This record gives sequence, C-alpha cells and structure tokens, in this order.
Amino acid sequence: MPASPRIVIHEDVGAFEKAAEEWSATAPFPLLAGPEIERAARWLTGTSELGALPAVSPEPRPGVVVSCGEPAVGALAGLLARATERAHAHVSPSGVADRLAAAGEDFVALVGLPEDIEAIGDWMGTRAPLLGVVTARGLSALSALVYRSLVLPDFPAAPDRRLVHPSMPGSQHADVIGYSDKEFLTDHRSRLLVLRSHGRECCVHLPDGVICGRSDVPGTRPEPAPSGRRIPACMLGAGCYRHDLEPEDRIPARTLAGDVIYVHACEPVVPGVSAMPHSVNVALGFLDGTTVAVVGAVGRQRSDPNAEKVLAAALDDGLRLGEAVRRLNEHGKRVGGEMSVAGLLGDPAIIVPARAPEHRAVRPAPRKAGSANEDAVPLDPAHLREVRHLTSEVLPALQIMPWVDVPVDLAELARIDAAALLLAGACLQPGNAAAERVPGLVRDLADDLAALQQRALEGLAQNAYDTWWQFGGPARTTVYRQVDASAEPCPHCGRGTSRRVTYRHGTREALELRVGLCRRCGPWEWQVGPEKSAVRHQAPIDVIAWLGEPGRVTMRLSNPLERTVRGATAFCFANGGYEGLQKPAAWPIVLKPGEEREVSAAVHIQRNAVMPDLHEAMFMTLLDGVLTALPIFFDVRPTLGDAAR
Repeated sequence: MPASPRIVIHEDVGAFEKAAEEWSATAPFPLLAGPEIERAARWLTGTSELGALPAVSPEPRPGVVVSCGEPAVGALAGLLARATERAHAHVSPSGVADRLAAAGEDFVALVGLPEDIEAIGDWMGTRAPLLGVVTARGLSALSALVYRSLVLPDFPAAPDRRLVHPSMPGSQHADVIGYSDKEFLTDHRSRLLVLRSHGRECCVHLPDGVICGRSDVPGTRPEPAPSGRRIPACMLGAGCYRHDLEPEDRIPARTLAGDVIYVHACEPVVPGVSAMPHSVNVALGFLDGTTVAVVGAVGRQRSDPNAEKVLAAALDDGLRLGEAVRRLNEHGKRVGGEMSVAGLLGDPAIIVPARAPEHRAVRPAPRKAGSANEDAVPLDPAHLREVRHLTSEVLPALQIMPWVDVPVDLAELARIDAAALLLAGACLQPGNAAAERVPGLVRDLADDLAALQQRALEGLAQNAYDTWWQFGGPARTTVYRQVDASAEPCPHCGRGTSRRVTYRHGTREALELRVGLCRRCGPWEWQVGPEKSAVRHQAPIDVIAWLGEPGRVTMRLSNPLERTVRGATAFCFANGGYEGLQKPAAWPIVLKPGEEREVSAAVHIQRNAVMPDLHEAMFMTLLDGVLTALPIFFDVRPTLGDAAR
C-alpha cells in the first residue's frame, strides 16, 4: 500500500471504503489502486511516482452530492462531499429523481458507476439545470476522477485548443484538423479542448484517424456482447468500423490531455440513455485518462460553431462548470432547440483555472468541392378538388424540395407547372377548348407528379447511399430555428424520452422540418412537407441482421386522408456505397383513402463485402409532396461458423 504524508493508496476495496468513510481534512487522502491513478501521477508530476501526488486541499463548493449504487460508491461520494463541505445523500437509482427535484436550482454532483446511472432510466439533466454526473468505468477510475476534480483548481493556466474537422467551418483556425496534429491533443495540456467533428457514442472522427472510446485493447472482444445494445464492429471481433484506417491511426480517448473536453459531435454524453456498451463510450474514455470533465451533446447534435465560444467565454467569466453548461444550453435553446442540448460529466461546482494565451497559425481555408375568367365552366367538384390539391399543395411542396437537398428535376417541374396552368384554364374559363378533356388532364397531371416524385426519391436514395448524407441537406444545421416541441412516448423503446420537434427555415417560412427525437433511440422520423397531407409511417429502428443470410425489413403505411395519395418509397443504406452494402431501391406507390399497406425491402448483407457493425439504413417516402425518412439501425452480426462470433 504505497503511501505519503498526503496520499494513501489502497489495493483492497473494503479497506478503501473504510478509509473514505473515516477521512477528515487532517488525514491522508485515500485512493484506490488502478491504472487511472498511475496516469494521474504522470499527468500531475511528470513521473510515475505515486508518492509525489499533490495533496488535496479541501475547499467549500456550493450544492449537494447525491450518489447511487454500491456502498463503495456512496463512500467515495461522501469523501467528495466532505472535502468540499457539501451535504451528501446516498439513494437507490429509483430515488435519484426525487432528490434532484428537491435540489431545485442548486448544484448537484450525481456520483455513480455507469450501470448505476443507466438504472435511473434517463438523462437527469432534464430534472436539474446545474447537474453534473460524476461517473467512470469502475471504482478505481471513479476514485481517480474525484481526486483530479479536487486538485484541478490548484493547477496553473493552460491554453484552450480546438480540433475542427476540415469539412466544417473554422477549420483554418483550428489547432488540429488531422492525425498529423495529434501532439496538440495528447502531448500538450489544454484548459478547454474542443472537438468539433462528426462522431457517434464510441468515437470522434478525423479524416485520417479516429479518437476511440475504448481503453482496452481494441482486438479484444467481451463475451457475451451486452443484450439490448447497439454493438459496434470492434466488439464483434471485426476491428474498427473505420476500415479505411490502420490500427496506428487510432487515438485512445484516455490519452487526450484536456482538463475539460467539449465534444461538439453526436451522442458523446449518454449516461442513462446509452445505446452502445459503456466500454466503448468516448466520453467515459476521456474520463479514464486525465480529463476532469466532459461537456457534450445529449443525443444528436446540431452543428453550431458559436457554441464553443459561448462555453469558453463562460469559463473565462469564472463561472462554475454547471453554470457554464447552463449558459451553453440557454444559447442552444435559441439556436437548435432539442438538438442543441449539452450535458456535463464531472463536478458542476468546479471553477476551472484561467486559460493561458497561445498563438495559433491560420491554415488555408479548405476547398469544397391562358388567364382565369369570372364565368367558370361547371365542373365535376371531385376534379376541381383534385386540381386544387395538386396545384396548391403538391406542386409548391415539390418546388421547395431542392432546399432540403432533394434532387427534383426543376425543368420537368416547370413543364408540369405549365401544364397545371393550362388545366386551370380548362377548368375555369368558359368556352375553353380543353374543357371536355379535364378528366384525362387531371389524371395526366397526377401521374406526372407521381413519376417526378419517384425519380426525385431515387436520386435522394442514391445520394444517401453514396455520401455521408443528412436529412434536410447541408444547410440544415444553420438555417432552421426551433418553433415547437412536445413530449410523446418513443414509438420504439416506449420511454418518456422522446420529443416531436418542429424547425422552421429562417427565410422560407413555409418550409418546416419535423423531427421525432428520442434520447435513447435517436431520431426516429424526419419529415418535410404539408403536415395535413402526411401519411402515417411505422418501421422498426433496431434490426439484427446476419452476414450472408437474406432477410426482409417492413414498413407499414396508413393513409388517414379522404383522398388518394401518390408517389414513391425507397430503401437504402446511408453511406452504403462506402460500406459495401446493397444498392438502394425505389418503387411507385398509390394509397387509397383509409388504406393500410405493408412495404417490404429485401436485405442481404454480403459476407465478404461488409463488416459486422452498426449500419444505418432508412425507408423514405415522397407522397404528394411530403418527404418522410425513418432511420433503421442494422446491427450486423457474424453468422455461426464465422471466426468473429
């Protein structure tokens, strides 16, 4: 049991628990042995001498400490509370929500292992605006995190640094845009290290590398794979799903040297709503290293280059971490609403030391690649209603589609619009030579619009298959503002963690983007077009598929309207061309009033072309000018007999 006058390190959990419960400010501070405290020693002292670790200087911090889980977690949380003169309560996971409600607007440090936080069932930041979740993978990692949280305020100033993916604005001013800049992530300490890139729960991307959440050896595969999770390729023995990379292009998250890391990418902060196993979560990977706190998106993230400035300014103003994240969320509510929610992993009552200035070189900006008459001719009312619907709702909705990256043939659309104008004359002008042909012209207009929608959907599905496509087009992240949100149970996991959110375009007021969002399952529906004309859709969001074995996936459509809708449906894998997945397919569809229909797509994951991993697919429909997409996550597994299973 290595010891110093300031620190005592225990090998035995029981002895550590007892020492933590009995600790006072005059006693050596107890820690639990493990690789995490050895990393802390190298970070804090430049050596591996545990006896050189600095002492903990107790300081008052506002708020309360709440913990859940095993007794050792309660003892560790009590240790944090006594070192900062805060009240402490240890409760079961089911009692956490009531404790947070009682805390109100106070700072709350919620301490627990990831599985304890998961048992709560949701991200608790929705209950307490000044919440920070103090968590790590295992007791020794949690002990080291609490210790780092207590000694951080005594540390000297360090500069802020930024990683920005070169496809994103501002990359010319970033410290890191690729793997060759790795030293600014791992070799130089940063006060605030911003990671603005693409990502998922397990990683943050570089164009030529990946920051990986795993702290073990990536070649290992836990057995058995956790049930009810989205399992990445590496946990199936297939290596990293970024098969364009070599093993040496991986940067373990625990090696990053940021006191506070802000991950401006999708899904890094997910305690309570994790879809992937905790062993791969990138935020927990940072906390296995020397990081004291992680700020990041809870669920999907809307890109916002100004968010990092808001967070840095809040830290510069001397705000405690919880207050800084609350300011960030107030900014996010104005910018992206439900897709700009940030969470905090770490003690919310910490004041981060001031930053030191650092000169940044400016990089070159990346290159991206007849008229109506008052005397109307009497007409069948059904024909007139159909013409009004096609010209007043379907045509305008399709004219907007290029604004959301749908490749509508504008020349063909203009031709159809001209035909609609002639049809209007035939309907409304007395003596019009085409009046007797109105029934046939209405059918032609409807057929032309249906064919146009099928071609547009085929092009959209191909675009999604060929690229890192996102619903709504490349401008989605900057030009929409949230105008409405309402809670509803998730149609997939059944939890009360889902919201129906409406965004409106900043200049084209008629353009609305409607999103169904679940903090557990992610986006489960995207839709653009007149809501009153929308067909109801239902499809699974999580599907297990086996390499080499054929299968089918089915979407159910229901037409609640009193008229027939026409258009097309498609099935494709997002970025499927890169992943070696099957090509997209699209086909026409007509739904009569009140009709329900099941639409199925054959799925065959080629054994030698596709690696086991999570592959995102989607059903899409374009029906009477309403575009709908339903994401589906295919959890591709090796078949019996494969070495990876």
